Amino acid sequence: MAPQRQQQQQQQPQAAGDGAYDALAYRTYFENAFTYINGFRRNVRRFADRSAIDDLASGRTWTYRELGGAVDALAAGLAELGVGRGDVVAYQLFNGAEFAQLYLATQVAGAVGSPLNFRLASGETSYILTRNRPRVFFYDTENAAMTVDALRRSGHVPETIVAVGPGEPITLDGARVLRFDDVAASMGTVPQVDRTIWEETTRLYTSGTTGMPKGVPMNSAIEIFSAHDVIMQFPLAPEDKTLNMSPWFHRGGLYLRAPTRRSTWAAPWCRCAPSTPTQYWTSSNHGGSRSSSARPPTWRCSRMRRRRGCATCRRCAGS
Repeated sequence: MAPQRQQQQQQQPQAAGDGAYDALAYRTYFENAFTYINGFRRNVRRFADRSAIDDLASGRTWTYRELGGAVDALAAGLAELGVGRGDVVAYQLFNGAEFAQLYLATQVAGAVGSPLNFRLASGETSYILTRNRPRVFFYDTENAAMTVDALRRSGHVPETIVAVGPGEPITLDGARVLRFDDVAASMGTVPQVDRTIWEETTRLYTSGTTGMPKGVPMNSAIEIFSAHDVIMQFPLAPEDKTLNMSPWFHRGGLYLRAPTRRSTWAAPWCRCAPSTPTQYWTSSNHGGSRSSSARPPTWRCSRMRRRRGCATCRRCAGS
């Protein structure tokens, strides 16, 4: 065959039937369907009657079907409050079922969920609220005094403030104040928002050790691969249960907690976040948890208690 003819044949594109590679279908699926919330939806369909959350503080358990229903109702409630695509929903909460539901519901609503450190002082919280400008802000009633001071200092007052917990809701001029159950009990239409993996889903804030806290935006690709990284590094099998004592406002705790798991888990969704050693060992013996995570002080005091058989001391209670 003449060299010129060979060159012409090599330059001709192959027909699709001849095995030509076209990445469009893969890219379309990956960028539009491979999202964190779609992974959760898959679990709701496949494991509807399996336990998704064990709340050891209240003794309540949610199946995947129940958790999916609670997330949809909360997303509908957020939409009724005016939350739409790209709006920020901030929540400064202890580890708890409300936290997990908000993390998922904000993604259903197309919003940006922004969990805040509940240990921040009012000035730091005020600074974040001013910079973050959330449309809705969820707070725990145990932190009511700090929350009121932060909101009064802030250059931005959210349109709606939602109280989580048994305490009395705060009152603030210029803002609508509701309880969590009022928002979560919505019978409205569940938002249908198509998002790509590149859109911001979560906005964390640094601790501010080298200055004021700084926003850290994350998209769905980061969320889902962080969860996969945890599954591989632990490692975890589909039937494993986890016990997470780490604070969920931090990236370390956020992806170690239950919603990142692919099947069934047990977790201490207690309101008081960092648990005492007594609470820790009681929780870790519940439900056969395969793995657990906690802050270093909690680990140290937990080991001390197991070795010495001591009761909870002031040092441990403050961990």
